[in-house]
Amino acid sequence: MPKMMKGDYEPGFRAAHLKKDLRYALETANKLGVPLPGTAITLELYNALVAKGLGDKGTQALLRLYHELSGIKE
Repeated sequence: MPKMMKGDYEPGFRAAHLKKDLRYALETANKLGVPLPGTAITLELYNALVAKGLGDKGTQALLRLYHELSGIKE
């Protein structure tokens, strides 16, 4: 959380890597017949983040997407 508060989006764990992990989790859950709606929504948010060219930033860069969607200026 401190990185987010400072506007520091440099990676500890890259958003693109989390996107991959979320996708694997959903694929496994689907095979097992386990619904994970929260994970599916989170994956869509990270898909949007990566599509904006921010996949190389840390997972906390999701805050930038929230700001953009909310009309908040950084």
